Amino acid sequence: MPHYPLFLDLANCRCLLAGAGDVGYRKLNTLITYGAKDVLVLDPAPPSTALQELLLTAQKTSLEKNEGIRFEQRPACIDDLKNKDLVFAATGNSMLNTHLAQACREKHILCNCIDAPEEGNVIIPASIQKENLVLTLSTGGSSPALAKKWRQELEEWTAKKVPVSIFMRRLRPLVLHMVPEHTERTKLFRAVAHSQLEHLLTQKDAIQASLLLQELLPRALHASIEELLHDLV
Repeated sequence: MPHYPLFLDLANCRCLLAGAGDVGYRKLNTLITYGAKDVLVLDPAPPSTALQELLLTAQKTSLEKNEGIRFEQRPACIDDLKNKDLVFAATGNSMLNTHLAQACREKHILCNCIDAPEEGNVIIPASIQKENLVLTLSTGGSSPALAKKWRQELEEWTAKKVPVSIFMRRLRPLVLHMVPEHTERTKLFRAVAHSQLEHLLTQKDAIQASLLLQELLPRALHASIEELLHDLV
């Protein structure tokens, strides 16, 4: 069966990363990038220089609570799953990875099993993040190599979508505040989304973008057009 796509808020997510090799390092880096603040990293081998630097940087910026990004030099075991919300089985031991993944299933814990995705219940898609725009791509675990290749091809396409994405992020709270009727708000958002605004922002055409928005937006929002377009054209 295909996996259900889901975006997860990591801010209050308690994570376990079992294995701190090259794959584990990349997983940790991604977790930190997406806001994880509570990650226990386990590996029987000493941390690499790159991992030490990543841990140090993360610890300096972590919240002043009894949590953070921390490393313990020891193998992972089933007891480490206690109170965890998300687990990455990324050790160099396939049997241990499978053992951890199966235990996670029994305990209803989200788990990504690196070398046997079918044993876990979460597949981490290839992703592109630019500003507030995040694009993910998955082959359902059948070909991570293809997902990586297509992600690279989509990066240029995504870059062109960032300006209009930022504009809509700025516009949304203003519309929600000034346009009380839900149906009218929906019509307005759709009109902007299907207009030539994306093209005009890509072309850096400030004059035409401003004129277009004067046609699309209610008069009460006209005074905000310059601010909405700031740094986008």
